[in-house]
Parts: sequence; C-alpha cells; structure tokens
Amino acid sequence: MRKWTRSYIKILRREYPAKGSSIPELRRRFSRETIRSKAKKLKIKVNKKWRQRHFDNTLEKYRIIRWGRKERAILKREYPKIGIKVKKLLRKFTKAAIKQKASVLKIRRKVRRKR
Repeated sequence: MRKWTRSYIKILRREYPAKGSSIPELRRRFSRETIRSKAKKLKIKVNKKWRQRHFDNTLEKYRIIRWGRKERAILKREYPKIGIKVKKLLRKFTKAAIKQKASVLKIRRKVRRKR
C-alpha cells in the first residue's frame, strides 16, 4: 500500500476539483480508484462543470448512431458494387459499423472476375 504524503494530499486538494482522478502527478503512484477514495475521505468534490464535460466526452466517445432508412437503402444499393468504399457516402459510420451492418443485412460485395 502506498502512503499519502502531505505533498500528495496538497496536490489532490488543488487538482482534484478540476481534473478528477486524472491527475498525472498522482496517477504515477496511485490508481484512479485510490485517488477517488482518498478524495472522498477528505470530502473533496469534483467541479460540476468538469463532471459534465467528462460525461459528455464519454458519451461522444461511445455514442451509438442509429441506421435510418436512407442509410440502409444506400448500403443495400451501393455496397454490392463498391464494397467498403461506401464509407464515402456514409460518413457518420465507421468502416467496422458498415461491415457489421452489411453482415447483419446479408449484403455481400459482388466480385467481378477478370477474364
């Protein structure tokens, strides 16, 4: 178990409200859970603006984009012809999402054989 020195506690009091458990000076020595636990014991809270921004960033990172009728129609019409290049037409979806949706809809790329 790592010991909390006065200097670490001082850093925690100064930085935790603005950065939460993402304080580089403390992360080298303590886990995020340990930092949160110590802050809770010392009754130090995270700034509400930081919490909201952090929450919004997390949602943005893991956002789920729904496939609409138009997107599915484009995928069904174009994927057999141009394959993953359909990404240029469906910019809001990742290549992985396009491949997954094509698989779910049982759409395959039509391969032309050279003679």
